[in-house]
Amino acid sequence: MSNSQHVKTELPLLAILGGPGVALALVLATSTLSRSIAVANVALGLALLTTFVSSISWQGGLTTSITAAACLNFFHTDPVHSLQVTSGSDLAMIMLLMSLGFSSSYLTARRTRSALMAHHRESASVLSTRFLNSSTAISLLDMWHHTVTINGPELAFLDVRLEDATSSEIPVIARSRIPVLHDDVVVLPETGAVARFLDPRQSRQILLIPQSGMGPVTVPRHILFHFVDQVELALTGTIEE
Repeated sequence: MSNSQHVKTELPLLAILGGPGVALALVLATSTLSRSIAVANVALGLALLTTFVSSISWQGGLTTSITAAACLNFFHTDPVHSLQVTSGSDLAMIMLLMSLGFSSSYLTARRTRSALMAHHRESASVLSTRFLNSSTAISLLDMWHHTVTINGPELAFLDVRLEDATSSEIPVIARSRIPVLHDDVVVLPETGAVARFLDPRQSRQILLIPQSGMGPVTVPRHILFHFVDQVELALTGTIEE
């Protein structure tokens, strides 16, 4: 593992463990000076800390915001050394601190998920052209196994192969008319179903059959047709829209 990869792996863990610790240390350090330092200034410092930690790890942002809000309440708001809140302004400040941490963590989680999905799509595209340079069953299975590894274990319950598009009476899986519906799923019967390429001139199609004893299998439609499109791209060098 390279130094940059090691740092990327360690930073989220440090944020999860260190963020709450730094928040607690900041509150304890300022609790003895509570008369000379306004509670709002402490809350501002905690908000900056929470935002910084959230930008590194959404889990760390959540734990830090909860710890910061609880410690601010316990050590700085009246009554001190109690989790009770008697002032409406103190309650609003605590809720604002937690809301800031939660919203920052949510945005970081979305950004991380989008980057991960983009990386997976790029990896699948590169490996598909490497593996599927012929119509042999072995190269097709290699590509399918890679798709299973990326997108989830439920796909491992399927067998996949290329077959003649004119000789099959098996049901055809329809493409979604609305793009990128990640909650749209396909239920494959025990007898299997076929997915066709976009180019109607293609004489082959992809057959997907649940493995023996598995019964009907549910798979996400967008993942299935992403695989189909990558196969078509590798076979023909283009995708006909």
